[in-house]
Amino acid sequence: MSAPERIAATLERAIERGGDPEAAVYAALYARHPDTEALFVLDKDGGRRTHMFTEAIEVLIDLAGANRYGGNFLHSENINHEALGVSRAIFPEFFALIRDVVRAQCAETWDGADEDAWTHALDAAAAHSA
Repeated sequence: MSAPERIAATLERAIERGGDPEAAVYAALYARHPDTEALFVLDKDGGRRTHMFTEAIEVLIDLAGANRYGGNFLHSENINHEALGVSRAIFPEFFALIRDVVRAQCAETWDGADEDAWTHALDAAAAHSA
């Protein structure tokens, strides 16, 4: 199984075992960076957060593989978010929070190959957010 396939498989397992991880990821983000919650004040229905979460997953899967667009996407989003006062350092942290929540929901089904796939994607995300 390739790294992108492995990341997708861990997401599927996480959802089967613990439901959609999105709310837990944002709760962890707000706990670590309380100031980020105010950035979503106009996101009354959660649509913006869901869109951002989905894009983050797609970027991680791309970065774990061929990196056809993920690096460029991150570069652009870093610039867009800097205009909102969001530090580039938030991106790798957000991706790591996704991994942490997915890993927790996968529990004992998480293995070394899962960890390796996510580490590869997170390392690539950090490199493109520097």
